[in-house]
Amino acid sequence: MIILLLPDNSPPAIRLNEQHGPSFVDLAGLSLILLSWLVACAVVIYRWRRVTGKFGSVNAYLAVVLYLLSLSGIGVALAIPADLLLWSSAIAAFLINIALVIAAFTG
Repeated sequence: MIILLLPDNSPPAIRLNEQHGPSFVDLAGLSLILLSWLVACAVVIYRWRRVTGKFGSVNAYLAVVLYLLSLSGIGVALAIPADLLLWSSAIAAFLINIALVIAAFTG
């Protein structure tokens, strides 16, 4: 996160839309975040029985569906300039992700 918070006036390496585009420094930070996210997803999948035991089977699957919808909302919001959709989807995905990871790590 620190890499992403550093000031950066570099041109975008990838242009997502008129308002959004990460530079090379941002891509370095995003790749580190992506790596940790993949590890967290692997832990949740590996310990899925703990997650369903904590939330219940229906609620756990509902959380995953809402999580995937939130991730889709982020993708759509980046394709079109829609900041409200972007941030609301990002916050929803973050909260669901944290809940699933905590449930996977706690018994």
